[in-house]
Amino acid sequence: MSPGYNLIKSQIRALAELQSLDNVIIKMADKGGAVVVLDKDVYRSQILDMLSDESTYRKLDKNPLDSYTKDYLHLIQKGSALGILNDKEYKFLGVDNPITPILHALPKIHKRIHPPPLRPIVSGIGSLTERLGNWLDNILQPLVVRIPGYLKDSGDVLRAMYNFVWDSEYRWIAADVVSLYPSIPHRVALLALEYHLHRYTSYSDAHVDFVCEVTNFLLLHNYFMFDQTFYLQTRGVSMGAKFSPSLANLVMAYWEEKLIYNANNPFKDAIAWYGRFIDDLLLV
Repeated sequence: MSPGYNLIKSQIRALAELQSLDNVIIKMADKGGAVVVLDKDVYRSQILDMLSDESTYRKLDKNPLDSYTKDYLHLIQKGSALGILNDKEYKFLGVDNPITPILHALPKIHKRIHPPPLRPIVSGIGSLTERLGNWLDNILQPLVVRIPGYLKDSGDVLRAMYNFVWDSEYRWIAADVVSLYPSIPHRVALLALEYHLHRYTSYSDAHVDFVCEVTNFLLLHNYFMFDQTFYLQTRGVSMGAKFSPSLANLVMAYWEEKLIYNANNPFKDAIAWYGRFIDDLLLV
């Protein structure tokens, strides 16, 4: 065994052989931390099948970076002129030589093994919109943590249930939203965001309008490359952008206020406890 390795020689040889194969792709599993070896052609075929959904993705003729950059600069200059972006923020949002976002996918082996369904992820570190998305998330996060049923992680569930008194008539209900991120209509996302900003912040109307304009820009300019082809996501939010979980949370919270917590909900009195982690709902 070579110094610095925690593998035996046969394992090192097997790993080297695996790395030399050109017909497989090695990915981390979507959940659980496992390493998954996939047939490269099957992986590519699954992603292309996903991208063929014309209600969510549109193939582009060329790299849209030049035109998107002009729109981007106009937007942040507007924010600066309105006094919403200070000098430090304006400088932070400037982007030199942005990279092209790349689509890849994580295998969901907790759903199925052969072949596992894939979760699309857009890797946009260093891209044109990465910093603007981070700026937006700093505004959205305080709105998210005040959501009544918001759950940060499993520990949050345990803490919430610590003093909960169980009744023999109670039942657990677990549910999830199918494909939440790509299913959110842009109109609904902006409606939910505007609702939360007006109701739970002291921002001026001009500030709210600019935050919504930033969000709309990010939704409408969510492009990426896969297999040397450029695509635009025309519906939903991007999995991979920092602001996406926050925006998805606010969309769900908007739905909850209208249907779950609303006095007109005929089942409201039957809900003894309710919590949600983004698209995973847990009720008693």
